[in-house]
Amino acid sequence: MLDDHEFEQINAIYRQCIEAVQRERAEHERPLANIDLTVAFAPVLAVYNELTGFAETNPNAILHHRTALYGPACDACGRPLRSPTASFCAACGTRKAHG
Repeated sequence: MLDDHEFEQINAIYRQCIEAVQRERAEHERPLANIDLTVAFAPVLAVYNELTGFAETNPNAILHHRTALYGPACDACGRPLRSPTASFCAACGTRKAHG
């Protein structure tokens, strides 16, 4: 999972990769299907691996690995709640204590 600072690093590189793909398509009139997105987004995967130690293979999945998208850890099982406003833990069913 990425904290906000780490996510901004990844997101900036992701945007640069998108811009590079768009330039490649425009300059060479290539359809998206003819561009190897694994190669195009390799910088995103490399930085994610450096930050987390996890060798993710899907650059789009990385955009969902942001701690701000999830809630605090469940008091019972320790798994993150599915959102910052979740009222119960989807993993174990424990209701979030109000307070």
